Amino acid sequence: MSEKKVTKVSEEHLTKLQTANKEFAMIQKNLGDMAIQKHQVLKVLDTKRAEFQELEKELIEAYGDDKVINLESGEVKEAEKKEEVKE
Repeated sequence: MSEKKVTKVSEEHLTKLQTANKEFAMIQKNLGDMAIQKHQVLKVLDTKRAEFQELEKELIEAYGDDKVINLESGEVKEAEKKEEVKE
């Protein structure tokens, strides 16, 4: 049998290739982690949105649906009526 000559890349190229591959894998992992975090944040956002809607229902029952609440002072005022534009 004849022996096959094994050709290898230079140490410099091997190191560069290994580094590039490791960085690529790390970036892919980070993207996956970010996708998971985004999903988790969106779930929290949905929960907060539902809580806000429940609170909004309570406030409408307590103060009416034609009111505006100042979030700094808590003052409740009549909502400004929008005038319809006539053509």
